[in-house]
Amino acid sequence: MPKVDTPHSQHAAMAERWQRCRDAAIGLDAVREQKGTYLPMLSGQDDTEYKAYLKRADFYGALPRSIQGHRGSVFRKPPKIEVPAAIEDWLEDVTLTGIGLEGLLADAFDELLEVGRYGLFVDMGVKKDGQEQRPYLVLTAAENVVSWRTTSQGGAQVLDRVVLREVVEEDDLEDEFILNEVEQYRVLAIAEGVFTHTLYRRAADDKDGDWEIHDVITPDTRGKPFDSIPFWFGNSGDMTPDVDKPPLMEVADLCLSMWRNSADLENGFHYVGIPTPWVAGFPVGTSLRIGSNTAWVSDKTDAKADMLEFSGQGLKGLSEHIDGKKSDCAVFGSRLLEEQKKTAETAETVRLRHAGETASLMSMAAVVDATFTAALEFATMWAGQSGDVLVELNRDLLAVKATPQELQALTAAVQAGLMSFETYYYNLEQLELTRPAVDAEEESGEIDNDGNKAVVNHFAQGRPADEAEEQKAEGLAEQVVAA
Repeated sequence: MPKVDTPHSQHAAMAERWQRCRDAAIGLDAVREQKGTYLPMLSGQDDTEYKAYLKRADFYGALPRSIQGHRGSVFRKPPKIEVPAAIEDWLEDVTLTGIGLEGLLADAFDELLEVGRYGLFVDMGVKKDGQEQRPYLVLTAAENVVSWRTTSQGGAQVLDRVVLREVVEEDDLEDEFILNEVEQYRVLAIAEGVFTHTLYRRAADDKDGDWEIHDVITPDTRGKPFDSIPFWFGNSGDMTPDVDKPPLMEVADLCLSMWRNSADLENGFHYVGIPTPWVAGFPVGTSLRIGSNTAWVSDKTDAKADMLEFSGQGLKGLSEHIDGKKSDCAVFGSRLLEEQKKTAETAETVRLRHAGETASLMSMAAVVDATFTAALEFATMWAGQSGDVLVELNRDLLAVKATPQELQALTAAVQAGLMSFETYYYNLEQLELTRPAVDAEEESGEIDNDGNKAVVNHFAQGRPADEAEEQKAEGLAEQVVAA
């Protein structure tokens, strides 16, 4: 019988790494549930002691914060989306599950940040009214793209099979209030030049049995079948079937390493952090109470009483070791966790300092653009429509504002007649100091309508200035151009 659930060798090699990234991205609860996988039991511990040891550990959430920060950089401005008018209404529910295109784009970008991979598939479904069919997009996690195969055609490698793991919910036959989860495998394949997808399931009463064909579907458009698989791989750096290393793998591993260090540190503080009284020269078995109204009295002259208190550098060294790993997380996480510089920096200095760190985000944004553009083009064709499709994520990743000196240079240049109001307003738009969707002409009109026509003329035509002021403005304008 077919072993449809057999993973590709690259999938098998990466599965454990993906799991580490997933758990570190979720945080404390997910890591704690893995127990000994990430935090082995200490020698001599029993189950009760290990549970306490596990519970004391703190989790440093560098990875989820890195993911959130990177996503925020890309999605701080809405993506540019262009589709034929006939399918614009699809964008509000592009998955037939209530998820709009912008939400799905953000989910795909999260997948790249978290594990460095996703799959995107176009299928045909029935609308909620049960009458009209239309294509929809399916975003598949890396773990569920189980295997794939390519063949050489015309010197290029072409995808001719993909196996996807799915879990669907079905009503229980005996109790209408119970939903059963059913595992199935969807095989997308090209057979004799025709695209089909075949569903495999096990018998309902045999969860460990053989996989059997449950359904075979041959999609078509106007009766003509497809000759390619509408599936695209998205990796952190390309769109090939080959698996990339998760881009924040080092951050995930450092978080898990600090989890173990934290368990040791908290365990140490638990046992030595509280001063403990000790006595000598008292009868064995004597019960001694401690408090301000209690005195310990012994008839032996050499009796002693004192407090056990921790001294030494052991725990301090462990604490410093954790701090060092936090700094490493900040570096690997593109400085999103570092404390920002307190000194003033020009906008260009900030951009240069971050240029190398944004390159990987740029490549991931390009992958999302390409996969979703291709998928929407296919969906448009499948629906019998035509027209240009464009999906483009924001590339302006840093919200860098100008310094007061640079703003003064802009103002001085336009006041001296060295810059038009339109150019001045364009620079303000680049600095995100204007209202969204308001252009220079509209802004000028509103100023005019508000009775401030003199201000517009002042900026657009320049004001009288003596020679010294004009020379100063020219120098400031050159600073703006250089920046």
